[in-house]
Amino acid sequence: MLRRLFAACVAVVALSGPALAEAPKWDVNAPPGPAKDARIDVNSGTWLSLDVSPDGKEVVFDLLGDLYVIPIAGGEAKALTTGVAWDMQPRYSPNGRWIAFTSDRGGGDNIWVMNRDGSNVRAIGTALDRSVASPRWSPSAPRPGSCSSGSRSPTV
Repeated sequence: MLRRLFAACVAVVALSGPALAEAPKWDVNAPPGPAKDARIDVNSGTWLSLDVSPDGKEVVFDLLGDLYVIPIAGGEAKALTTGVAWDMQPRYSPNGRWIAFTSDRGGGDNIWVMNRDGSNVRAIGTALDRSVASPRWSPSAPRPGSCSSGSRSPTV
């Protein structure tokens, strides 16, 4: 009787092996299921964060989860980030070379930095939760560094 029970248990485990395999890692930029793109054209926004560049020539702002830059005198906004990830709260570095921002692109809210033109996007923090927001730069920061996790307004 015990041999049959043991054999049945072994068979169940052997057959369920693929089902017990590790699920694919979540990627916020590739959510499962059907998706649809919606094209929008706006000329105003509310509930957004913005920052003026140190040279006073442009403004970076977030709108509907993407980051944009626009000349301070007005004109057409240029997207710096796009996609499913929610990017927000952009801040220029003191020298104007980089922009720090909060994003969930790594799986949870974190501090990210990119070049002023939107290139070279990279994570700075590793908190992966809702404990970081509104990044700020150290006035003497020569380049992006690390930030302390667990701080609501981490210094980059």
